[in-house]
Amino acid sequence: MEQVESTKIPEPSPYTALSTDDVSQPEGEHTALAATCVDHTDMTEDWNFVTSTVCLDISMMDHKLRPIEQQLQYLLNKADEYQAQLVYSRHDSVQKQDSARVLPNFLWSCHSYFTYLEGTARSIHPQQTLIPPYIHSRLLFFSQQLCARLEKLLLMYASYDLISLEETEPCSISHFYTGQCQIDGVKLSMFRYCRPAPYLAGVNTGLYKCMRWNVERPREMPQHERNGDMQGEAEDDMTVAGRETINNIEYFFLCYEDVNEEPITDNGEVATGNVVRMWSIGQWVQTHPDPEADDILNWVLCDAPQADYYKLLCLGEEEPSTCSATDFLLRALCLQQSPVESPSLETCNCSCSIFDNII
Repeated sequence: MEQVESTKIPEPSPYTALSTDDVSQPEGEHTALAATCVDHTDMTEDWNFVTSTVCLDISMMDHKLRPIEQQLQYLLNKADEYQAQLVYSRHDSVQKQDSARVLPNFLWSCHSYFTYLEGTARSIHPQQTLIPPYIHSRLLFFSQQLCARLEKLLLMYASYDLISLEETEPCSISHFYTGQCQIDGVKLSMFRYCRPAPYLAGVNTGLYKCMRWNVERPREMPQHERNGDMQGEAEDDMTVAGRETINNIEYFFLCYEDVNEEPITDNGEVATGNVVRMWSIGQWVQTHPDPEADDILNWVLCDAPQADYYKLLCLGEEEPSTCSATDFLLRALCLQQSPVESPSLETCNCSCSIFDNII
């Protein structure tokens, strides 16, 4: 049986192979290239020059992406190996248990790769040169491929009763990490559920969650906390524009619910509409235990936290990919001027109407 150490990423790591300085072009070059296409569309020589330039750029970017794609292939091959081992050892309980112990380590070995892909593709920092759209789309495509493969692998392990996907069980693997990015001080971590899970544990709300995002945004520290209430716990604090701030974590989910279509009137009779699956992105707004309360006993005595679901975006009937769903959320966060603690229905409907035009 293969040792756990075999899941480690081989050295040297290819992550450093991609540099935005190497693959980015100054904005002026793109502008000049676009002007050439507009002003000289009837000149074959100029078109040939433009075509050859674009091909050279794509070839150069593919060359820079090759080590990153090789890393993806390595991880996909490891997933295939673990799946094959599981199939071949299905009648050997000892080997199956060994395979189950290796799985968490393999998932952990994918963390740095997901972080690199999503962080490089999405993160925006002051004075940072943006990567070309081609690089951006390829990195997110790699992330989508690995996410889909891990989801399939975990479902297979669950089918052999080697792991649990139930969120209420302490040792379950109900979801896995798929990356992290940071935009203007807002840090967003992404998680994918192996299979749809009830929005609230033990409560049938009709909502099922498929993705979760942890959003960390700095907020100004209250005066009483500055005066000493937070002394000794300032590890996550920072200073922004001369103000003391602390990180405020919010939780957003990609969910679906089955709803009835509007009744159809035919010859004066009302027919029952079809049941359709509607997708949305909403925010977790906790109601119990009270998030503002300081009594830890409220948490100790609580079987499962309760929360409302405030829709920020209505995505329609088609399930978005993990990358597209993250894009939608990032756009919504950019529209918000401040952290949303308890959005109103009016705010939700406004956000939905804005993005209906985009979708």
